[in-house]
Amino acid sequence: MKPFLPHTRVKVISLKLEGTVVEQLKTGEYKVVCGSMTLVRPAKDLEPLAKDHWKKYSHLANKKGYQSDTLEEKPVKTIDLHGMRVVEALSAIEAFLDKALMADCGKVEIIHGVGTGALMQAVHDFLKKQSYVVRFHLDENNTGTTWVYF
Repeated sequence: MKPFLPHTRVKVISLKLEGTVVEQLKTGEYKVVCGSMTLVRPAKDLEPLAKDHWKKYSHLANKKGYQSDTLEEKPVKTIDLHGMRVVEALSAIEAFLDKALMADCGKVEIIHGVGTGALMQAVHDFLKKQSYVVRFHLDENNTGTTWVYF
């Protein structure tokens, strides 16, 4: 069985839920985000979804009076941490990055400001520990901004 790559849409067989693979853990299991839940599941409990699996529901959109239960959200691309302390900023970044991953943003902007540099250092330390972050760097024109790539 091929390993699941990050951002792969899967079905968790035992729970009958659809989700997105975030990362493969060292144990061989996968971290999967299903809505607001994050699950750790073995590969045998995951089934890849076809890219066009939604087509089986397209007939519903043609019915008169049908309204989708979900709202389309625009990808979140920037978070401003001005005025936050390190603990609340890291919590906000974690939620922000989760949304950005789910929205399939390729890169995001974190505005932490210059100040003493403590917040920037905490943000960079946090980003180094995240397996889904491919790279990050300070903005060339503004050292109070960090760009993060997935």
